[in-house]
Amino acid sequence: MRNSCNHASRSFLLFLSIALMVLGAPKSQADEKSAAEKTFVQTMLNGEVICPGEYGGHQQGMATDRKTAIFWSHTVALAKTDLTGKLLKVIDVPTHSGDLAYHDGKVYVATNLGDFNREGGKRDSWIYVYNAEDLALLDKHPVNDVEFGAGGIAYHEGRFIIIGGLPTEYEENYVYEYDENFTFLKRYVLPTGHTNVGIQSAAYHNGYWWFGCYGEKGLVQVDESFKLVKMYGLNFAWGIIGLEGDTLMQGGEWGSMKATRLKPSDVWKRNTSDNE
Repeated sequence: MRNSCNHASRSFLLFLSIALMVLGAPKSQADEKSAAEKTFVQTMLNGEVICPGEYGGHQQGMATDRKTAIFWSHTVALAKTDLTGKLLKVIDVPTHSGDLAYHDGKVYVATNLGDFNREGGKRDSWIYVYNAEDLALLDKHPVNDVEFGAGGIAYHEGRFIIIGGLPTEYEENYVYEYDENFTFLKRYVLPTGHTNVGIQSAAYHNGYWWFGCYGEKGLVQVDESFKLVKMYGLNFAWGIIGLEGDTLMQGGEWGSMKATRLKPSDVWKRNTSDNE
């Protein structure tokens, strides 16, 4: 009887081993994440993605869960599409809603209800937090340490980085670090020279922080300690999403984005007549 049981057990284990070889072992979360990331990157490389519809203001930025959804900020509206641009949801939001970030099932939008770009101006800056599934408002956090109005936000490894406006007489930009509870930690100074109305968009990618601006110094690259690395002569004011390597998704003014590969020729070179 015991031999029969042992034989049956061995037969079952052999059958199970063969089945696993044929069908494959269950995918781990890491495998599923890797597959989703590959699908996301390939879809973005296929061509320009358009956010359908017409909205007040202009595009402020994009964010993604890197799986199935893209989130678009349009000054007075927040939209959600799939990776191909099919509209899934849109809501009205307070003006001025700026650049945004995705983290752990939530969308974080830099929102300034007060003045921008004014020395001693009345700033009234917040981070509005929305459910990534249905865009329901979940929470909001004051961030009035951002001196000239909060205009954008990015997230990486437990910290949020917030950027914003700049008065015309300033020759450096500022970024503000917060923890996950939106407790202010530190302000960093970037020796960029003046950029028109400060920094507009932000993202973390490939070991660097990236900041989008208007004008000839439209993309600023800094390391993890916020030391300036390079500036590029490309306009990334309307949004940044890191894609792969030296390729970023570059936002368009009226609701679009495309993959842009950075080249050495794109690096901004200081003009000899520039007194910055």
